[in-house]
Amino acid sequence: MNDLLERLAAEKLALLERCAVQRMQLRRDHRRVRDSLPWRRPVSATVPRPVMQRIVLGFALALLGTGRMGRLAALAGRALLLARAARAVSSLVAPSRPAR
Repeated sequence: MNDLLERLAAEKLALLERCAVQRMQLRRDHRRVRDSLPWRRPVSATVPRPVMQRIVLGFALALLGTGRMGRLAALAGRALLLARAARAVSSLVAPSRPAR
Protein backbone atom coordinates (compact mmCIF):
# COMPACT_ATOMS: atom_id res chain seq x y z
CA MET A 1 0.00 0.00 0.00
CA ASN A 2 2.86 2.35 0.85
CA ASP A 3 4.46 1.69 -2.54
CA LEU A 4 1.20 2.59 -4.28
CA LEU A 5 0.91 5.88 -2.37
CA GLU A 6 4.51 6.81 -3.21
CA ARG A 7 3.93 6.05 -6.87
CA LEU A 8 0.73 8.13 -6.90
CA ALA A 9 2.51 11.01 -5.16
CA ALA A 10 5.36 10.86 -7.71
CA GLU A 11 2.87 10.80 -10.60
CA LYS A 12 1.02 13.76 -9.13
CA LEU A 13 4.26 15.69 -8.77
CA ALA A 14 5.19 14.92 -12.38
CA LEU A 15 1.76 16.10 -13.58
CA LEU A 16 2.05 19.32 -11.58
CA GLU A 17 5.50 20.01 -13.00
CA ARG A 18 4.30 19.35 -16.55
CA CYS A 19 1.36 21.68 -15.97
CA ALA A 20 3.70 24.41 -14.72
CA VAL A 21 5.92 24.01 -17.79
CA GLN A 22 2.91 24.24 -20.11
CA ARG A 23 1.69 27.39 -18.34
CA MET A 24 5.12 28.96 -18.82
CA GLN A 25 5.05 28.05 -22.52
CA LEU A 26 1.59 29.58 -22.88
CA ARG A 27 2.76 32.79 -21.19
CA ARG A 28 5.78 32.93 -23.50
CA ASP A 29 3.63 32.39 -26.60
CA HIS A 30 1.15 34.99 -25.39
CA ARG A 31 3.93 37.55 -25.01
CA ARG A 32 5.24 36.75 -28.49
CA VAL A 33 1.83 37.28 -30.06
CA ARG A 34 1.23 40.45 -28.03
CA ASP A 35 4.64 41.86 -29.00
CA SER A 36 4.12 41.06 -32.67
CA LEU A 37 1.00 43.27 -32.85
CA PRO A 38 1.39 47.02 -33.21
CA TRP A 39 0.61 48.90 -30.02
CA ARG A 40 -1.74 51.30 -31.74
CA ARG A 41 -5.05 49.85 -32.80
CA PRO A 42 -4.31 46.13 -32.41
CA VAL A 43 -7.89 45.19 -33.35
CA SER A 44 -7.84 47.12 -36.61
CA ALA A 45 -4.48 45.57 -37.43
CA THR A 46 -5.92 42.06 -37.26
CA VAL A 47 -9.52 42.57 -38.42
CA PRO A 48 -10.32 44.17 -41.80
CA ARG A 49 -12.27 47.42 -41.65
CA PRO A 50 -15.55 46.21 -43.29
CA VAL A 51 -15.72 43.29 -40.88
CA MET A 52 -15.22 45.63 -37.94
CA GLN A 53 -17.97 47.93 -39.22
CA ARG A 54 -20.38 44.99 -39.46
CA ILE A 55 -19.54 43.93 -35.91
CA VAL A 56 -20.11 47.45 -34.56
CA LEU A 57 -23.38 47.73 -36.48
CA GLY A 58 -24.48 44.37 -35.11
CA PHE A 59 -23.78 45.49 -31.55
CA ALA A 60 -25.62 48.76 -32.15
CA LEU A 61 -28.66 46.93 -33.48
CA ALA A 62 -28.53 44.50 -30.57
CA LEU A 63 -28.59 47.44 -28.17
CA LEU A 64 -31.70 48.81 -29.86
CA GLY A 65 -33.53 45.65 -28.93
CA THR A 66 -37.04 44.78 -30.02
CA GLY A 67 -38.59 48.20 -29.41
CA ARG A 68 -39.74 50.67 -32.01
CA MET A 69 -36.21 51.66 -33.00
CA GLY A 70 -35.29 48.01 -33.45
CA ARG A 71 -38.24 47.40 -35.72
CA LEU A 72 -37.48 50.59 -37.65
CA ALA A 73 -33.84 49.52 -38.12
CA ALA A 74 -34.97 46.07 -39.29
CA LEU A 75 -37.40 47.64 -41.76
CA ALA A 76 -34.72 49.99 -43.07
CA GLY A 77 -32.34 47.06 -43.46
CA ARG A 78 -34.91 45.12 -45.48
CA ALA A 79 -35.65 48.14 -47.66
CA LEU A 80 -31.94 48.60 -48.31
CA LEU A 81 -31.59 44.93 -49.15
CA LEU A 82 -34.48 45.11 -51.62
CA ALA A 83 -33.04 48.26 -53.22
CA ARG A 84 -29.65 46.60 -53.66
CA ALA A 85 -31.23 43.45 -55.09
CA ALA A 86 -33.34 45.51 -57.54
CA ARG A 87 -30.25 47.42 -58.62
CA ALA A 88 -28.32 44.19 -59.18
CA VAL A 89 -31.17 42.68 -61.20
CA SER A 90 -31.60 45.82 -63.29
CA SER A 91 -27.89 45.89 -64.08
CA LEU A 92 -28.12 42.28 -65.27
CA VAL A 93 -31.25 42.80 -67.37
CA ALA A 94 -30.60 46.23 -68.89
CA PRO A 95 -27.94 46.46 -71.56
CA SER A 96 -24.92 48.47 -70.54
CA ARG A 97 -24.97 51.98 -71.96
CA PRO A 98 -21.84 53.53 -73.42
CA ALA A 99 -20.45 56.52 -71.56
CA ARG A 100 -21.15 59.89 -73.20
